[in-house]
Amino acid sequence: MKNIESKMPLARYVHFINRTALFLFAVLLVFFLIRMIVSGRVSVENVNIRIDSHNEQFQKL
Repeated sequence: MKNIESKMPLARYVHFINRTALFLFAVLLVFFLIRMIVSGRVSVENVNIRIDSHNEQFQKL
C-alpha cells in the first residue's frame, strides 16, 4: 500500500505540470498570433503610406 500512496502524489504533480504547460503554451501561442497580426497591420499601413507618397510625387511631376 505504501508504494501506491507514494505514487499518487507524483501522478497528481505530473498532471498539474502538464496542465500548466499546456496553459502556458496556449497563452504564448495567442500572444504570438496577436503580435503577428499587429505587426502585419503596421507593415500594411507603412506600405499604404509609401504608395500614397509615391502617388503624390507622380502627381507633382
